[in-house]
Amino acid sequence: MNFADLFRVTLPETVLEVAALLVLVVDLGFLKKAAQQTRVAVAVLLGVMGCGVALLTMPLQAQGGLSLDGGKDLLLAVGGSTAVAQVGILVLTVLTLFLLVDSTFTRHAGEFVAVTLMSATGGLLIAAAQDLLVIFIGLELLSLGLYILTAFAKRSGKSAEAAIKYYLFGGMSAAFLLFGFSYLYGITRSTNLHQVMLGMYSVSASNAAPLLYVALVMIAAGLGFKVAAVPFHLWAPDAYEGAPAPGAAFIASVSKVASFALLISIGTLIAAVTLPLWIALAG
Repeated sequence: MNFADLFRVTLPETVLEVAALLVLVVDLGFLKKAAQQTRVAVAVLLGVMGCGVALLTMPLQAQGGLSLDGGKDLLLAVGGSTAVAQVGILVLTVLTLFLLVDSTFTRHAGEFVAVTLMSATGGLLIAAAQDLLVIFIGLELLSLGLYILTAFAKRSGKSAEAAIKYYLFGGMSAAFLLFGFSYLYGITRSTNLHQVMLGMYSVSASNAAPLLYVALVMIAAGLGFKVAAVPFHLWAPDAYEGAPAPGAAFIASVSKVASFALLISIGTLIAAVTLPLWIALAG
């Protein structure tokens, strides 16, 4: 693997990051004294254009995804369900940005758009990730942006309360998820999803099986929070009520698409052992 291969696979993510930086440069560098409506319109336009260019670059991605040392075990996947999820994330991000027009909850439209684009980048990474470490990095990139978007209405006490609750619950869920990932790595000696799945079948009949159940339950709890599944949904009402409308729309749409894309990626891995748990969560 080299940086050229990495760049070719992550073209949409790179475009969104560049767009986020461009929004900040234009808004803070050239439009700081302009009318608020002008700043909002320009920031939204640049954000929508960034998402559009990211969509156009998806067919240019390196086919077959990205693997370490040219092996068969993918680090990032391209095409198939990954492409469907990424298109959904980009389209929903555009719709979220349109909600910012005529909004009055903040005077910092450029920063809001930039954080939204960076958070959407995390969602794209989650949809493509085929490695536990990449999954966790993408989840944290997405989640940190969501916490900020929830607290963006600084003149609202409900927004601040919702953000701190969301942050505390999110940090706890990340700890559960990382704890489960670390157990999986310790048991299977790999962070690659394919290798982890193969390792699980040999482990399930050994003395390490109890640790495997602990790991999968921890992962189920962490992912249950991300998709607001019962009983890990208690954060959702406060976050949706306190967050500004564009932020709430982003949390309710983009983060869920990314999280369910992740569940599809590792659903077989988890459901193979904890199917009754997921049936209970779905109910």
